[in-house]
Amino acid sequence: MRAKILPVLLSAFFVVFGFILGVGLTKLNTSPSPIAQTSQPKQEVKKQQTQPQKETYKTYTVLPGDTLLGISVKLEVPMDELAKLNGITDANQIKAGQVLKIPISGTTAQTGQIQIDLAKMKEIQDLVNQGNQPWRLDPVEVVKADAPASFEFTALDTYSLKSKDDVKGEAVVEVKKEKDSKSYTYEVSLIQPVDKGPNGIWAITAIKETQG
Repeated sequence: MRAKILPVLLSAFFVVFGFILGVGLTKLNTSPSPIAQTSQPKQEVKKQQTQPQKETYKTYTVLPGDTLLGISVKLEVPMDELAKLNGITDANQIKAGQVLKIPISGTTAQTGQIQIDLAKMKEIQDLVNQGNQPWRLDPVEVVKADAPASFEFTALDTYSLKSKDDVKGEAVVEVKKEKDSKSYTYEVSLIQPVDKGPNGIWAITAIKETQG
């Protein structure tokens, strides 16, 4: 009797065990993949900020009697560069009230030599010979008009003719100015680059500070 019952119990055990094992495997296979549950990381897009462009020029309004050469000397800007920036093909065609673009060079006031464009000086001499811009025959007036802007000479400063030689075509103008409660004295050297004598125009060649 026991011999018949034992095989039946073993068969039942294996049936139940197989059922349990099958259910477990089914659950394992149907469980969601951990990889599938992982969301993709969001990519951050950085926007490149555009830096505002710095202005590379300032403006200057042409005054009565101004010439392109005088403006270039006064503002310490090469005349060719000044003409190119403003689309000027004829230096004699600028007029009072015209607004010019002036390149910003970032230079500071210094004593030193000033280069003279002889070809342009000859053109100006011709204009003066025709009765134009007679003030160019006076060294003091030339300093007032053509001194580089970096020296900050103004109408309130004191200008005096220190020396003048019409034979050699040389002159020195002294400029005294007050700034920030301090006194400054400058010597401005001029020459007559084209014609010598009372009918020759004057041009600045150098400016130096003689007293602080």
